[in-house]
Amino acid sequence: MSESTDADINEYERESESAFEKLREDRQREVDRLSLELLSNTKHYKKYIAKNHPEERLKRADNTRRFLKYKSKIAALFIELLDEYEEVDETDNCVGPELHSIFREFVQKTIQHLEWTEYSNTSEKSNDFDDDMMFATPQFKQRTRTPKNSEYPYSYWGATIRKQDNTAIDDV
Repeated sequence: MSESTDADINEYERESESAFEKLREDRQREVDRLSLELLSNTKHYKKYIAKNHPEERLKRADNTRRFLKYKSKIAALFIELLDEYEEVDETDNCVGPELHSIFREFVQKTIQHLEWTEYSNTSEKSNDFDDDMMFATPQFKQRTRTPKNSEYPYSYWGATIRKQDNTAIDDV
């Protein structure tokens, strides 16, 4: 009996190792797909999908075909739901309750997006002033008072330092 138990345990370990290995490979494929999708050029990604995953390309083409087929009906239904947004309740016969809840969520997310866009635009305009102040060349007031009997109105070494005539030094 112990031989069959050991064989069962060994078989179970092999199956679990195989399942774990398969799970690891699936996750790695998913990471690779996400990396390619998010980090590559869109045109390059579409070419890759068409070449290496024809079933994905067919699925996308089918989704596009279905969308184009029902596009006008979707737009009409959407406009109707927008027009009746405040009066629409979950029991309306036009669409089911699931579509109503999804539509309400869509409207709320759209409002959040629009508010965020407005906020970003206003904060961007206010930051323009800050950027000008931070990086622009400062406009200092120029001195209007010049020292008496001076050819050079400014001195880098202070107001009391003046350029003197060098002729006396040359005589020594």
